[in-house]
Amino acid sequence: MTSRSGGLLELVARGKKDVFFTSNPTVSFIHSVYRKAAPFSSEVYVLKPRNNPEWGKWFEFEYEHRGDFCKNLYLLIDLPTWLPRSAVSANQSGIVTDASGVTYGYCDDVGFQMLDRIQFFQDQVLLHEAYGEMLDWKLAATYPLGTSLLVGAEIGHYDDTTVLGISRAASPSQLRVPLPLLGWQALRDPGFPSVCLRGQRFRIRILLRPFSDLIVASDGRLAPKPWGIPLRIQRTKTGAVDTSQTSLDQTVMKNLVISLETTQVYVPADVQLFLKSQTLRFPYRTLQFQQYTIADNQFVPAAPPYSTTVQIPLAVDFIGSVSHLLFAVRSETSTQAGQRLNLRPPSGSFSKYAGQYAEQFITSARLTIANLDRVKPWDVAFFREATAYWKQTAMTLTSAGLPAEIYSLTFGGFDHGAPVGTLNLTRASLPVLTLTLAPTPYDPRTISRKAYVLLYAESWNVFEIAGGKGRMMFDDS
Repeated sequence: MTSRSGGLLELVARGKKDVFFTSNPTVSFIHSVYRKAAPFSSEVYVLKPRNNPEWGKWFEFEYEHRGDFCKNLYLLIDLPTWLPRSAVSANQSGIVTDASGVTYGYCDDVGFQMLDRIQFFQDQVLLHEAYGEMLDWKLAATYPLGTSLLVGAEIGHYDDTTVLGISRAASPSQLRVPLPLLGWQALRDPGFPSVCLRGQRFRIRILLRPFSDLIVASDGRLAPKPWGIPLRIQRTKTGAVDTSQTSLDQTVMKNLVISLETTQVYVPADVQLFLKSQTLRFPYRTLQFQQYTIADNQFVPAAPPYSTTVQIPLAVDFIGSVSHLLFAVRSETSTQAGQRLNLRPPSGSFSKYAGQYAEQFITSARLTIANLDRVKPWDVAFFREATAYWKQTAMTLTSAGLPAEIYSLTFGGFDHGAPVGTLNLTRASLPVLTLTLAPTPYDPRTISRKAYVLLYAESWNVFEIAGGKGRMMFDDS
């Protein structure tokens, strides 16, 4: 049964239907247009990598030309744990700590955060590069709430950052991490048409972050090392505490296991011939990344007088038709502590606008090209909230319900798989992003304010398929 009006009337209609019903929706009472559709079938196929995934190193998948279209790419990840088998079972309902009561676990959203870079190659040509961190930033902002919660559960997201919550993150179940379909943005996307590209080789290469970069401790210590230490295992809240076991050493932990799940779609022979005879062009999204360092002495101390401001100009070195910039600031201390989603300074940063302490590194931002304002100075709340709702669907929140201090600088409205406003940075003269720094206190863990500005750009290209070969139409992007 269907709720579409055309389908229901088709079931109950009698007589010469064609006299009353027409496929022209401008003159027909029935606005559900029926068109011929090619039959298809699909299967889920799991691919093993060519080399074993290792922390801090590259590994790759060789794409197999199996179906006619490829879609819905997922990484299936089994993370190793440093807990012995009996402690793993206790950790699901109880709590496992070290001798001093500190717990250790994987960082929040580890499924995305463990992916440093994701590359898609056609033969030896790099077609697309994505970044796990940016995919993580966009998760809560571009997915509807229900979908973001479901995806979050599959990538290792947890809202509970207490001692108990971090303990649970030490033994996650299998992760299922969605990958962008290699930049593919075809309208009503049927998938990547590999049927037209049988003569070319495609590879997916992935760079993993070091294992130590993904571990957090409940006390926020730097470079936590949970392996080979005495454990306190308590299976129930009032149960006895077992202190007879230690965590596993890195040398005896299980290996990291990653496979690639794809959906392969098959179409009839006549559709295959038709597609191969056509010249196909599709909008293709590409990502770029830059990182800047803000030295400790560039920040204004969080002490009177608060009227002092410091502006940091950052040269934007991107190319292509950029539709969207995402940027945030993370302290070096949070990076060393594995707190990759902590994009705020320590408590105590003073906001001269609100007249109170506010947890943000910067107070305003502007974009200039050829020394002229392309985007005038605005408070960061504008880039955090207004442009996020315009370009995306909502602003990204932290587990505490606070803004995640991820800022969106956009040159068009919401893009439904196609560019709707871009800035050609290939021809832009001296593009500069200028940030106004907020007065910031030292982080007590390192007595330092050093931080990194993380800047991501989404740009557009066109992928053309003709004569069994694919190519990017614009080499400068």
